[in-house]
Amino acid sequence: MTESQDYFKTLQLIHRFIKWQYKADSVNIAIQDGPEAGQSVPHLHTHVIPRYKMNNVGDLIYDKLDRWDGSSTLANWQARRDEYLGVGGRQARKDKATHTSGDESESPQGPKVLKPDSQREERTLDEMKKEVQGLQSALEGFVAARPDLSQWQ
Repeated sequence: MTESQDYFKTLQLIHRFIKWQYKADSVNIAIQDGPEAGQSVPHLHTHVIPRYKMNNVGDLIYDKLDRWDGSSTLANWQARRDEYLGVGGRQARKDKATHTSGDESESPQGPKVLKPDSQREERTLDEMKKEVQGLQSALEGFVAARPDLSQWQ
């Protein structure tokens, strides 16, 4: 199996897992290749973003990525990103859209939903380690319960 085949098979697995784990109605998959695509870190960078019928932020997620200021050490990459953001970023490429202003403090129903940025707090390494261990265990259970995913066991 080639590296790209492995990457996309893994992406399909994670897509299904994220949708199941976070009880999402659907997901967006964003592969960012360069600052013009919203890439915040100069490497193969993929976001699997759970989406919900209720309180869907829609394309505002890309505005948040445009505003994020990574601390890249690659001057050329950072210069390209600065140039892209200097001409308005993604917003300059699309027609002005009317976004409905929902209450961002509300969360979609479900036990595994992320908090809005305004309610998020920094976590310790131990807290993040526990989260990773919980997700690893959940992923193993997800794969084990699905015979069609036997290649991942």
